[in-house]
Amino acid sequence: MHEPSQAVEQSGKAVEQTDTPAVSASTALVPLSAAAEVRPPTYYMSHLAELRQGEVFGNLKYYVVDIDAVDPARHRVSSVTIPYSITASQDCDLLQAYTAWKKELQERTNGVLFFEAEEAAAFKERHKLGAKEIRAIRQHQDSGRHYLGSPGSPLAVPDLIVDFKRYFMIPTKEVYRQIQANEANRHCFLGEPFRSHFQKRAMDFMGRVGLPEEG
Repeated sequence: MHEPSQAVEQSGKAVEQTDTPAVSASTALVPLSAAAEVRPPTYYMSHLAELRQGEVFGNLKYYVVDIDAVDPARHRVSSVTIPYSITASQDCDLLQAYTAWKKELQERTNGVLFFEAEEAAAFKERHKLGAKEIRAIRQHQDSGRHYLGSPGSPLAVPDLIVDFKRYFMIPTKEVYRQIQANEANRHCFLGEPFRSHFQKRAMDFMGRVGLPEEG
C-alpha cells in the first residue's frame, strides 16, 4: 500500500511522496492540518482509486429493508443518509474488494465496514454532555467514542466524534456506485499512527467482554 515517506516542496506546499513510482506528483499525499486538544491527527487527501482504512466519507447512504410480518414477500426499502462516516475495513480487504469489483468477480467480503461519525458540536448537544465528558472524549479516555479533529482547509470537515456502537456495512459495488454518481464524498483519510490508533480503539471496544451484573 502507499504510505508517506518523504516531504518535498511543490508550488509552495508540502507534498508527501511515496516509494511507489506509480503515484505521480499530481496524486501525491497532501497533508492537512487539524486542531485538537491532544496532538492533532494527520490527514491526507483521498487520492487512490481504492478506498483506504480510516477514510472519512460524507453523505453515504445505506438501506433498510422493512419486511412484512404476515407476508415476507412484501417489503419496503428506505435509504438512510449518514452525513459523516469513516471506513474500518482493512486496507488489504479494501484493495482486494476493489480489484474484484473492477474485474466483476465475486469478492470474499460482504462489503465495507463503516463507523458513523457526528459533528462534535451536535454530538455534545444531543447527548447533553458537559465540559468534563467532552474533554474525556477529546483525550481518548472514553473507550466507546473517538475524537477526530477537523482537517481544516481546504476541506470543510468539522471536528467529529465516532461512536463505536454505531456501525454499518455497505456492499462494495454500492459504495463505488455512490462515489461515481457523486452521491457520496471521499474527503480524506487518516495518516499513521492515527489510523492504527483509531482502528485499535474501535476493535478493542467491539471485542470487550460483557459480564453479568451483580445481584
